[in-house]
Amino acid sequence: MILNRIKNINNMNTTKKEIKKIFQNLPSDTCDSYTTRLKEIVIENDLLNKKEILISILSSNENRNIKFACFYSILISCRQHEDYSSYVKYVDNHGDQFKDIKLYNIIKSTYHRNKGILGEKDEIHIAILFAKKACDSLPSNLAVKHHFAELITLAIEEDVIVNASLIDTAIEYLQEVISEYNTHAKYICTRGRLYAAKGEYQKAISDIKKAIDLEKVNKTDSLIRLGRYNYYLLDVKLMSKIEEVDKKMLSIDTTFANLEEQTMSSSSKLKKDLDSLKTRYLEYLIFFSSIIAFIIATVNVVIRLDDFNKSAGIILMFGGALSLIFCIFRTLLPYALKDKYGIFRTIITMLISLLLLGIGYLVGNNLIKII
Repeated sequence: MILNRIKNINNMNTTKKEIKKIFQNLPSDTCDSYTTRLKEIVIENDLLNKKEILISILSSNENRNIKFACFYSILISCRQHEDYSSYVKYVDNHGDQFKDIKLYNIIKSTYHRNKGILGEKDEIHIAILFAKKACDSLPSNLAVKHHFAELITLAIEEDVIVNASLIDTAIEYLQEVISEYNTHAKYICTRGRLYAAKGEYQKAISDIKKAIDLEKVNKTDSLIRLGRYNYYLLDVKLMSKIEEVDKKMLSIDTTFANLEEQTMSSSSKLKKDLDSLKTRYLEYLIFFSSIIAFIIATVNVVIRLDDFNKSAGIILMFGGALSLIFCIFRTLLPYALKDKYGIFRTIITMLISLLLLGIGYLVGNNLIKII
């Protein structure tokens, strides 16, 4: 056992030397390509799974540039795994020593954004302020400008009030970014989401479709991004249809405003039909969102867990839970209660959902073994 420990320590020391050697070839942290190159290094050298070694270098008396590279690599790892709480923790514990570095503004922006995602919505306003500071201090850094634009889309989608001028600024920044990287799917999708926020749905749909077409399905995270793009496309299409329905309803209100009472009854029926149509669109959105959420969760579980039975159990339980939630949601829709066959199908689906939850629990706890 002692020999194994010594061997592990020697392996860690060797890896430390290798990591430090790689980081010595990084461009300056004021260079526009710094974050892009560092992310490439993190992925190429599997530093996402070497967080402990990075932390040990960060806590040592190493050269400050090397320590900042380790710090930023840890934060990149947190972003890749969408581990918002760990990102906040690492910035709280180690961030103060890097306050004078220009990239620290973008770190603080992401820090406050993550707190906003975790439920403190007021933090998103602070995140936007730091993102704007980062854009002003690093005016040629396109990654920073995309971060600002993406943050504005997040704020809008989280129902945080955003000044219209900020949306225009975000689109301007994205035009710069896309003119340089015109085949980068994520940037084009972000612009589409911003167009949707402005109510320019056809532009939004065009951009998001282009992003789906450009995304290369050669990595696990590509599948996750594709799932998100399809969700955004569905969401924008729904908003577009709801706007069309609202315009028709407004037209009906205007047309029938001066007609007699008997005519108004047919108008009322038509409006109810349109309301029902909106409800059905909402149901479709929830259904497809559930499928996309299931795909994303499944991919993440398979990546993170080596135990096949646990992975299978979690996936079965997640599928059962999503199906059950959807059934409960459907029973709340007014038209669903009038469809007796629909009620019967909902009950059957609920029973299957409960069965999936039960089987998932048994498989996940190795009470039933698949492998």
